[in-house]
Amino acid sequence: MAAASPEASSNLAAFAQGLAAAARSVFLFVVFGTYVGIGALAHDLGFGLPWALATTLFVWAAPNQVILISALGTAMPPLAAALAVSLSGVRLLPMVVSLLPLIKTPGTRVWSLIVPAHLTIGANVDSPGMLTYPAAA
Repeated sequence: MAAASPEASSNLAAFAQGLAAAARSVFLFVVFGTYVGIGALAHDLGFGLPWALATTLFVWAAPNQVILISALGTAMPPLAAALAVSLSGVRLLPMVVSLLPLIKTPGTRVWSLIVPAHLTIGANVDSPGMLTYPAAA
């Protein structure tokens, strides 16, 4: 992965730099393959495309999606499935805690970090992010 890029002049420029970095990363293929597998699992257990996409939006981490789809596909009570997903998700907390100080600037409002916090929960974002965020250099 390349060294940290120069600071972006706007939010749109920063977003474009992030997309360009993602397109050059091997993690793109890892994530693509993972979600093909999640789609296949959801299909085999009788869940439709909208339901599988909803798990991506609300659960996000692929191992947690596998737990949720497998648990509900085998008729586990929803509360027990939610508990299993929550316990599995706790393992991602250190990654979020380590990245948020790098993306929070003095002018950043706390509410605007909700989406980045949701999107940084995974090694697929954590590893390249630690290499490219300006404060990490």
